[in-house]
Amino acid sequence: MLPLSKKIKNLILLSIVPFFSLINSILQAQYEYDGFHWGLVLYTADSLNLGLLPYKEVFVHYGILTSKINAIILKIFSNNFLYLFALSSVLYAFSIYIQSLLVLRLTNFYYALITGLIIFFLHPYAIYPWHSYYLFFLINIFL
Repeated sequence: MLPLSKKIKNLILLSIVPFFSLINSILQAQYEYDGFHWGLVLYTADSLNLGLLPYKEVFVHYGILTSKINAIILKIFSNNFLYLFALSSVLYAFSIYIQSLLVLRLTNFYYALITGLIIFFLHPYAIYPWHSYYLFFLINIFL
């Protein structure tokens, strides 16, 4: 059994990669805007906030749950779309961390660190406020 200080040190070390992903995701979102993909997400969420009926008056491209979550975030933060992206970035960073913790629980620290690095190098940053980050997070929570 590892001493408490070693466990805390391992948890802190495993959080470096997700934290780096989170910070850089939010920084790049300030300077990049994809009018098509981000626009679809924003249009659907804003349309739901305006009371339009999904699939009848507005086409929902990325699923109704994602659109509802995004609509709630837009309503809470006065239609500032950077908060949508921040939510996606936070959930993606937590997902990387949770994956590392799952591997740590099953194997050892080095495999957990490699798992976090592999996920990071395959997809380093959250680049869109998309449903896939929400789904990745939910799958990790259920695991």
